[in-house]
Amino acid sequence: MTVANITPELIKINQIITHEDIDIVNLNKVINCIRKNKEIIPIIIDEESFMVIDGHHRFYAMRLLGFSKIPAYLINYRKDYVKVNKWFRKIIFSKGSNVDRILSLIIPNTEGKVCIKFFSRKFCSNSEYTLYWKLNIIEKYLLSIGVNVIKNPKEGIEPPSLDKEYVLSIAKKGLRFPPRTTRHSYEFIIPSYRISLNEFV
Repeated sequence: MTVANITPELIKINQIITHEDIDIVNLNKVINCIRKNKEIIPIIIDEESFMVIDGHHRFYAMRLLGFSKIPAYLINYRKDYVKVNKWFRKIIFSKGSNVDRILSLIIPNTEGKVCIKFFSRKFCSNSEYTLYWKLNIIEKYLLSIGVNVIKNPKEGIEPPSLDKEYVLSIAKKGLRFPPRTTRHSYEFIIPSYRISLNEFV
């Protein structure tokens, strides 16, 4: 891996589009961090579409704080050196839980062209987009009843793959996947130093 030969640029916030929703708790943490430290790590966006690749919470925080611009690294999303990966779901039921009973209550029998194997049950929808939102609802319910859901790079329930063109199409339609749907990786190292807000206000 090499360090990418890129420097952050100031991009107008109203030019930027997103492909993921945000978690309100994390958003508030980011807002408080920016207010306290008066600095931010640049987000990463596609140089053609201006879609956020990484840094949705920072983007929304800066917009809510009233900034008109945000520092960003611009890279070509379609190039092979950018990979779109997935978050597996490791689901940990407490000892003694009747897993089949719980799953039968929250996962109905569904049909569709895109499916995910959820333990002993098959959960389907008509598109990757709607399947990810249905999966998000299930995860929230599991968390509400004390079942731990851990998103990680390689262990647990495997959601459907997403290609970059599909992610771009969702963003361009003004839609958003649930938080932490995509997991991007790069064949180079992007600097992660913070930029003082005083440099562009």
